Amino acid sequence: MNFQLKKNYEPKTIEKIYSFYQICQFSFEGVYNVRKIIFDNKYNIIKYTEKGLKKNILDNFIKNAPLNKFIMYPHYILKNIPLPDDGTLSLAMSEILYENN
Repeated sequence: MNFQLKKNYEPKTIEKIYSFYQICQFSFEGVYNVRKIIFDNKYNIIKYTEKGLKKNILDNFIKNAPLNKFIMYPHYILKNIPLPDDGTLSLAMSEILYENN
């Protein structure tokens, strides 16, 4: 039998989309600043959006979201908070850590 190796072979993986949230702990002008990051299984950030949430909506989100899907920062706005690194995104992808509060 004759086998040939393909050049630049990359195993086929199933593309999966994940989300992660960065949340300000303090309100600014009556709303809490929240950044939603959408990324793939190779830690490539596809897009992110920022939004202001009222306290009751944020409290409901925090109550129901898995702990590995968000980080709260002691800030009023996310302007100076960088996007998450690969390590943080890796934790957000983990199904082992996926448990509710």
